[in-house]
Amino acid sequence: MSQGKLRCCGSSLFLKARFGLGYTLTMVVSDGGASEALTAAVYARLREYIPEAELLSSAGDELAFRLPFFAASKFAFLLRHLDGAKDELGVGSYGMSVTSMEE
Repeated sequence: MSQGKLRCCGSSLFLKARFGLGYTLTMVVSDGGASEALTAAVYARLREYIPEAELLSSAGDELAFRLPFFAASKFAFLLRHLDGAKDELGVGSYGMSVTSMEE
């Protein structure tokens, strides 16, 4: 706080790295809906690669997971595995993004 205003020093990438929550992995389920069994199977598979992964939401045909910044070195292995196991897991597509400043 400076003179009653919130001030930040640094780029948005610097601030996200310092205070952010990590990355968000969003998946769209291909068979119509994210059942509890499918959600549990996908979550278990993610945790094999990144034990710190957190389930954020399971709504309709979309699953969202939070992955920590320090796990970025494991993303290549995880994404390669997801590409090969899409049909087995019932995942149609997925995307990853850095959490927003608001989050």
